[in-house]
Amino acid sequence: MKVKSIGIFLIITAVLMISCFGTRDIPAERSRAAAQKDSTIKIGLVWPFELYKDLVGEGTELAVEQINEAGGVLGRKIELVVKDDAADINEGLKIAESFVEDPDVMAVIWSLQLLCVSCRGSHL
Repeated sequence: MKVKSIGIFLIITAVLMISCFGTRDIPAERSRAAAQKDSTIKIGLVWPFELYKDLVGEGTELAVEQINEAGGVLGRKIELVVKDDAADINEGLKIAESFVEDPDVMAVIWSLQLLCVSCRGSHL
């Protein structure tokens, strides 16, 4: 049941975020950015770094460094866009908006803890 709730939440969130941010054609902008062979691949990393003193940030940065040293992905370097959500739903939503509006961000690594909190909360 929890997995189904999380899946439904993700779909609803994605649809709302895509439909709520004006008339810009962000998917088209993102496709154009992805097609540029000389650009980097930006990946968002959202985690409560200050709250949890774990090694998520360091591990992700090490992985990106190793991938870039090995030639990147299809010859393109990866760039992390790191943001701290402080395990706060409102801050997490602001960060989500910023990533949705940025056509250069191709993917996001997100704090599962924040997702679980929002699924149990009154934000559905």
